[in-house]
Amino acid sequence: MDAILISLSRLHGAGDMATGTAAVALGLATLANMLTKAGIAWTTGGRQVGKTVVGSYLIALIGGGISLWLTLALGRA
Repeated sequence: MDAILISLSRLHGAGDMATGTAAVALGLATLANMLTKAGIAWTTGGRQVGKTVVGSYLIALIGGGISLWLTLALGRA
């Protein structure tokens, strides 16, 4: 996750990537990271741990999705 964030920040900072594109790319990278970690939690910790992690991640993803939507809808990207 850190490598992707650094790469996206550098591309955006150099003007090689639009803000909206960087935001979407970061969102997709975060989603992939969270899905992987949720799968690991579920398989190593069992159903109860997996359900707790997935529930927490869903709340975070909903908040992130709302933030992304507002950013793009308000034209700040």
